[in-house]
Amino acid sequence: MLKFFFQLYFLFVISWYNPFSFSFLESSLLISVDFLMLYFVMQSFYLNRSELILLGCLLGLFIDLDLESSLIGVNCFFMSIAAYFLGLVKINSSNWTNFIKYSFTFLICLILYINKYLFYNYHFGFSDFAVAIINCSIILSTLIAVNNFYFKGKLV
Repeated sequence: MLKFFFQLYFLFVISWYNPFSFSFLESSLLISVDFLMLYFVMQSFYLNRSELILLGCLLGLFIDLDLESSLIGVNCFFMSIAAYFLGLVKINSSNWTNFIKYSFTFLICLILYINKYLFYNYHFGFSDFAVAIINCSIILSTLIAVNNFYFKGKLV
């Protein structure tokens, strides 16, 4: 468990100083590699469901403490639900094709981004939806690249 704290701290430092982000069509979100979400998705293929839910709760709590101190527990709740559904990918890995696994992961990331928009009462327009799709696509393409080039297709 101590290993996860150091990994999460390192990911928070990377996400604070993320040099690879830029704004898109005057949207309220930035287009960037969300390292926290990428780490969370990668861990969903390693951990069992209960450990993943605990990691999602912990990660969501740290995000809440860092970004939204007025609504502590919201990201904790959303990340725990996302962990539950991402655990389905590992459970059904022998039954699902890679396309279904990647599509399901993309859908979960997209719903998580949209939930954050709607819950925090941000103005949600078409450009924000496009940014959410682009961010999820970046996460998914990074996951596919890491799976194919580093893990030689054994991760997913």
